[in-house]
Amino acid sequence: MINSHLTQILLILVLTSSSTLWYGLVNRLLREEPVIPPRPAPPVSWPTWIPCLALPLGIVLVLLLQFALAGGQADPLRGVQASCIARLAVLGLLLLLPWLAGRWLRSDLGVDSQPWWVEVQLGLATALVAFPPVVGLNLWLRHEGWYGRDAAHPLLALLRDAPSLETGFWVVLAAVVLAPLFEELLYRVFLQGTWTAHAPAWLTIPVTALLFSAVHMRRGQPDGIPLFPLAFCLGLLYHQRRSYLGVVSAHALFNGLSIALALGDAI
Repeated sequence: MINSHLTQILLILVLTSSSTLWYGLVNRLLREEPVIPPRPAPPVSWPTWIPCLALPLGIVLVLLLQFALAGGQADPLRGVQASCIARLAVLGLLLLLPWLAGRWLRSDLGVDSQPWWVEVQLGLATALVAFPPVVGLNLWLRHEGWYGRDAAHPLLALLRDAPSLETGFWVVLAAVVLAPLFEELLYRVFLQGTWTAHAPAWLTIPVTALLFSAVHMRRGQPDGIPLFPLAFCLGLLYHQRRSYLGVVSAHALFNGLSIALALGDAI
């Protein structure tokens, strides 16, 4: 367990930073400036069958591989390890899809030449902006009784029930590294990036965010609902910057903060 005093200090720092960023965003809106500085990028060049194949392929293959690797055992740690291996394998497979489509640009994957530190900074700022509405919505849903008795996320439950360096390593790898890499490639790069070439952003950003939220729903636990603000912010960031690094950085920081604050009972 993480020291509660440290997590309280972390929570204060996060909320202070978020408030400062929100103040800046409101000022930009009042001046009719874009909330995220745009970076021009050409429309995605690969065909629309890429996202149509990537979504079911990614989700189904991860579930099948995870089940096969876990061996049907109920050991939570082995399940997390199987999930990590499955996501890493399917991530590599998804990256092969553009090669099947023929000619494509590096910017289609959001990895063209760009100052990486700028994209990381924007990603971290996006995570801090999204954090208060996600937490606020989560707390409201809990207050209204939307969550069941066993409401803890499986990864958090594993850390609390079997705290160890090995458990911590696999949970951080799953939530802070592989989940952002896998999910942002699938939802922002493949789905939203392709759809935006054929439909307006005011439609593609919320639709992609809804799909992202729906996939994160658990039986009896509406985890996907409070994640919608995060998904929307990630979609807006990707639309403005077309940066895979940016959305991965935002997603990773959000997940890391969520784990740290939840373990310290700060949220």
